[in-house]
Amino acid sequence: MKSDSFLRQPTPTPPLLANFAISFSGQILLFVAGILTTPYILTTLGAHRYGTLVVLLAYAEVFGLLELGLHATLVKYLAESLAQERNTDLNHYFGTSLSLYLGGGVLISLLVYLSAPFILVTLTRYDVYDADALALPFLLATMNLVLRFITQPFAATPIARQRFDVVIFINIGTEFLRIAGTILVLGLGYSLTAVLFVTLLGSVTGACANIVATTRLVPSLRLRPTFSRPHFSAIFNFSKYILIANLSGRVLHSLDKLLLAQFVPVRSLAFYAVAYNLGQRLWVTVGPVTTAVFPAATMIAAAEQRDKLSRLYVRSSKIVAALATFPAVVLCTLSYELLSHWIDGEFGLYASTPLKLLSTAFLLNCLGHIPQVFAHATGHPRLTARFAVLNALATLTLMLALVPIWSITGAALSFLLTQAFLVPWFILTINRLLGVHTRTLLAEAHLPVLPAGLLAAVASLALRPYIAGIPQLAGALLIAFTIYATIVVCFVLDGTERVACARFIARALQTLQRALQTRHV
Repeated sequence: MKSDSFLRQPTPTPPLLANFAISFSGQILLFVAGILTTPYILTTLGAHRYGTLVVLLAYAEVFGLLELGLHATLVKYLAESLAQERNTDLNHYFGTSLSLYLGGGVLISLLVYLSAPFILVTLTRYDVYDADALALPFLLATMNLVLRFITQPFAATPIARQRFDVVIFINIGTEFLRIAGTILVLGLGYSLTAVLFVTLLGSVTGACANIVATTRLVPSLRLRPTFSRPHFSAIFNFSKYILIANLSGRVLHSLDKLLLAQFVPVRSLAFYAVAYNLGQRLWVTVGPVTTAVFPAATMIAAAEQRDKLSRLYVRSSKIVAALATFPAVVLCTLSYELLSHWIDGEFGLYASTPLKLLSTAFLLNCLGHIPQVFAHATGHPRLTARFAVLNALATLTLMLALVPIWSITGAALSFLLTQAFLVPWFILTINRLLGVHTRTLLAEAHLPVLPAGLLAAVASLALRPYIAGIPQLAGALLIAFTIYATIVVCFVLDGTERVACARFIARALQTLQRALQTRHV
């Protein structure tokens, strides 16, 4: 009874701060869970099997390119139909998208069947596995992708209702199930195939939870595939530029590992994957900001309040810079110590330099997230599509040149060079679009964070000789964070932002408390 009211509650759209607090709290929980369990999974599987797991999932994700940007488009049209109580349109959009996803799932299965021999031969080119031994793991990875693919309309519905509490509850539950199951099967002596089976089980659970949430959040929704030409045209016309941007990003973040697999042993790929995943965690810190800012920016742009839009742009850019700078600094300055004590000395030796380069690259990348949000909010997705294509082409081209020379370090350097060139260019373009002076953005958003980052870096470097294990590493991180946070709160944020931060912390603690109470119940 309690769960029914939780899902059916017709709450109004949560405010910007509430959505940010809910999303950020969930992301932090998942991040902490990953940090605590990755060393055990890595050491138990071994670098070779972990690298094989990364490549298998990367190959499967490539076929997820057929998603075609439909998810974001579906969220938009479902949300509009729900807000205006257009039940007929709601069912047409949902049914048409479900048909498209089911057709895409069939196509993915066919493509996997045709390409499986090539993929398995590529995986076993340099290593001890034979193709037959990887056939079942590859099948499980593919089944996981197809299941998540065809159930995307159900995952989009809670987002369209702006019930981020439901979204985070499902995501945390399925991810914890996957992590706990992985640790359990590894502890029982099983290996790669069992890990992929647990991953598939987590996807099945998430799919079922999203279907239940959809039926309870929108009882009038008909859960069957249909096709409406006008609604298909609307979906396609809106999503074509988002499609290009999504395709380019997916190509880059999947093909980089596949490209590496052509030049280096799978074992080396494990070192790169760990460094890349740590650097990519910077997105965790800024993702809740962009998720919460997008609807607010869209409403302000629709009202043609350019001054208010510009202020939101500068302020949100400053928040993103403040959130992303500290983790980037410590990943760069303490890369060897972090990898050595978190996993083992071999990862510290081989993955430290790539982690320095990738953390810097992802910091630059994060600075471009708010401009991307405002490009979409003001109706200019074509700009983000152009830069996404340039980003993918430039990075992969540089990788072809640098990976044969410097292996995984060359791959990390390729990504950094591309971000260093394209992100400032993209920011300048969006500044002109919004009428924001670049000097204003630098003076009010980016440069104020620089002294805090430099002092945190100095503190981290000064403490490096004293780090002999996890306790000392945690102490060094705490000291560096205290210095950084003090400077940011006292000298970077204004009075309004300090009050907002205090409210955010209070809401985040309330969200965590409710999650723990729900778990005990």
